[in-house]
Amino acid sequence: MAIAFVQIATFNGSNVAYPSAQTAGDQNFVFVEVQGTTTAPATPTDHSGNVYTLLANTTSSAVLMAYLYGCFNIAAAGAGVNTITNMSTPSGGTGIIWGAIEYSGVSNTQDGATQTGTGTSTSLATSSLTTTNASDLLICVAAVNGPNITQGTGYTNRFTNATTPNLVMQDQITSSTGSFTGQMTTSSSVFWTELLVAYKAAGGGNVTPTATGTLNVSGVQGALSAISPPQATGTMSITGVVNPTITGQTPNPTVVSGPYYWYLIDLLSR
Repeated sequence: MAIAFVQIATFNGSNVAYPSAQTAGDQNFVFVEVQGTTTAPATPTDHSGNVYTLLANTTSSAVLMAYLYGCFNIAAAGAGVNTITNMSTPSGGTGIIWGAIEYSGVSNTQDGATQTGTGTSTSLATSSLTTTNASDLLICVAAVNGPNITQGTGYTNRFTNATTPNLVMQDQITSSTGSFTGQMTTSSSVFWTELLVAYKAAGGGNVTPTATGTLNVSGVQGALSAISPPQATGTMSITGVVNPTITGQTPNPTVVSGPYYWYLIDLLSR
């Protein structure tokens, strides 16, 4: 299933709300900036009752921190109905900013480890994230002590609060494996901290089937019909020897492989 951006939530004066209807089974992500404390905010809730999990956070810093929460199987909701709630400045903090975004086609399987970066400069970058799956969603969240941010090459900016401090979220939907960093630039040298994660497309990735034991087939006359293909995407391969035992016959199995299915055909000696 292809990954797709669906919508960004908008601030309605008191909460962040999704302006369009939400589709059951899609994925919501909530990104948060906290100022003045290393205490994490309370886990987000929403009017649809979706359950969110903390996916990643930036390096601990009492100046600024960023957090990313996700729900990978949301409930359906009408236009403007679902709002993100329960967001308030944690104890000891001096401020909080948050936003939310919806995608479709994203699995809850992370590709590679979370990468972070922190510094004071005009160039932002995380450590390198190396992916093993071609179709991924990259999410980069940054907390920056300046208002003017430019997204990195290959990324799409989805959210910029344009204040000081600033919360920025950019994404990239990949079509090949590689090494990625969460790069951005600012108009002046400021303190910044950011995170980068990758999540695989739903149903994506290579499938490696494994089977053990003995296949025993009795009373077979003629060729063994093709085995129904398993429901999986990606490239499948079989390593080793396929050697079924068929009563009363001398098997001569042949494996025919393809990008989406495989068949085991037994050419019987006659």
